Amino acid sequence: MIQWWLHGGAGTIVLHLPEGGEEVKIGDQTYVKFGDIYYQPIQLDGEDMYEIVDVKEEE
Repeated sequence: MIQWWLHGGAGTIVLHLPEGGEEVKIGDQTYVKFGDIYYQPIQLDGEDMYEIVDVKEEE
């Protein structure tokens, strides 16, 4: 189960991700991908969380 809350326009912040996400490295950044949604690992108030980001793959 994905738990989330909105954090002031910075995107949707996800507290925990379930098992099974695909780790994807784009440039220097590593994301966790579920389906078409990319999650960027962040730290907020000293806690590890994930922010949904808009990643567009080049064709």
